[in-house]
Amino acid sequence: ASFLPWGNMIRLLRKAKRPPDAMDIDVYHGGKKELDEFDPEMMGQGEGMLTEGPGAYTTEDPTSASFFTRMGGGQEATGHVTKFDLPDEDLPFYADFAKDFEGQTKEVQKALRQLYPDWKMPEGPIDPYRKFDWKDPVTNHPVRQLSEEVLESGMGGSELVELEELRQRLMAAGLRGTRYIDDLNVKGDVENYMTLDPSRLRKLGAEEVNVAEMIKKDPSILQRYPLLGEGVREAEYDEVFDIVKKWEDSQ
Repeated sequence: ASFLPWGNMIRLLRKAKRPPDAMDIDVYHGGKKELDEFDPEMMGQGEGMLTEGPGAYTTEDPTSASFFTRMGGGQEATGHVTKFDLPDEDLPFYADFAKDFEGQTKEVQKALRQLYPDWKMPEGPIDPYRKFDWKDPVTNHPVRQLSEEVLESGMGGSELVELEELRQRLMAAGLRGTRYIDDLNVKGDVENYMTLDPSRLRKLGAEEVNVAEMIKKDPSILQRYPLLGEGVREAEYDEVFDIVKKWEDSQ
């Protein structure tokens, strides 16, 4: 059965059925071609930026993954969303950019201390005039350092060899990836994952995707996925958005 375009429904049902501490995760990757495995030498060749770390990017929402089936251009009308299993035992080793240092797992805290050994948890009352950041709590410093380091390396200025060196260093410290909330491509708390060692992701299946047909079939999908329309080919644009406009006028 198709896992598109019902990504949000699948995500909600999965969370409702499992206890809060359960961590069985199916993740999705969108691209022009169906993947059998991720190629580390292709880092940065898709969306073009690796702002959450040097590795394989996936999302828990298959419809959100559809946005990336048209990244990089080309005249093909379709792309592919590939489904992977992210091993349950790996999740405690993923740094969560939505949490401060104290909110990380003990495995991630250990890795961050190894990566940034000069940082120490402040003791006693905090001096507001020394090492204080109004935007982030003081206890967030190692997470910020990691976030800033992968952001700087992934903005397009780093060579592949530099990205590979960073990837190896993060893995040597004990990290297996990062996780973050996608608040750009989709409205809602969709979680995305960056996996440092893509060989740990097990392929479960794939589906051919035509973004234009998805929108024509259900124009309301753009309410939750506002950037999905950017995946429509120029040749299809007028037809698709004529349908969208008619739907909007009928509401």
